[in-house]
Amino acid sequence: MKLRLSSIYMTVSVVLLFVATLLGPDALGLTYLISGTLVLVMTAVGIRLHRPWTRSPWWWLATGSGAFVLGEVLRAVHGGLVGVERPFPSPTDTISVGAYICVILGVRSLLQSRSRRADLTTTLDAWLLAGGVGTLTWVYLMGPYVVDSSFPASERLLNSLYSMMDIIIVAMIARVALTPGHRPRA
Repeated sequence: MKLRLSSIYMTVSVVLLFVATLLGPDALGLTYLISGTLVLVMTAVGIRLHRPWTRSPWWWLATGSGAFVLGEVLRAVHGGLVGVERPFPSPTDTISVGAYICVILGVRSLLQSRSRRADLTTTLDAWLLAGGVGTLTWVYLMGPYVVDSSFPASERLLNSLYSMMDIIIVAMIARVALTPGHRPRA
């Protein structure tokens, strides 16, 4: 049986993440950068090997991955310049927000390439799933954090924005997974 590159990538990423978690925050940050860079490379390789008939979703996803990595590298550089290990909020958050937007556009393009017709049932299922994830995220993670006045308002607002974008991506990925349509290998 031929082992797919994506299976190898996923296995290596999970092992690296596990080992990095045991080694501490510095190793975890390095693993994040390596994994993000590999996502960018693997997406480009996948586009080259499989030649999907619509490439824009994959390039949006690759751009988002690259922007996440760039944002983290620049955050580390910015932290070195201002003497703070991981400054937050930081000017580099604009790059991270841009990365989220690229990923959202990529998943949206992927959805549109799979099915041109609107499917109300699938859309509702996806939003119900995202609503459940969003409710749990808000009740157990974000709600207590947002009302905690010991954190600056800008930090609470930016974290809320990141959480909302995460939930939007969960909803869109659920919709892609649930939508009937052509599923190319790429």
